[in-house]
Amino acid sequence: MESNITCLAKHIYLIRHAKSSWNQLGLRDHDRPLNKRGLRDAPQMAKKINALKFQMDHLISSSAKRALQTATYFSDEFKLDTTIEKSIYHGDPSDYLELIECLDDDFSHVAFLGHNPGLTYLVNDFSEDSIENIPTCGFCHLKCNISSWSEVSTANTRLKKFLYPKMFSWAQ
Repeated sequence: MESNITCLAKHIYLIRHAKSSWNQLGLRDHDRPLNKRGLRDAPQMAKKINALKFQMDHLISSSAKRALQTATYFSDEFKLDTTIEKSIYHGDPSDYLELIECLDDDFSHVAFLGHNPGLTYLVNDFSEDSIENIPTCGFCHLKCNISSWSEVSTANTRLKKFLYPKMFSWAQ
């Protein structure tokens, strides 16, 4: 007997910006660029995530310079346009959730490029184990057993993968 039940899922990828520079003391936080390590890690993580066969339909980035620089490597690697969203510059989980709930349901795999502590707090809302800190250029995959983004909740969304640069030989 054939089943008409379709297994539906949406995927959220949370990416923390790569390591930023503190060399220019008078520079506003929003304007800080990536440092040497960030410029190494961002393209390597984008390539690694792609090599692991993660799909991305859309990328939403914080407006901060370091986030936008990191987003460029991911958008180039995955051939994506990037939407800039000011509300996730130092946003808390509710800022991300507001955006998630309003996503176009044509998208199934959406990445958010943002900042701590908001990203770590958000991941911990959906994780059975607590993550103390998402390191710079860290990547978290949340799988949502839903058909519409408006249905996202702690009951139907779980952390499936947590990756960060120091897990790989090129960052040692």
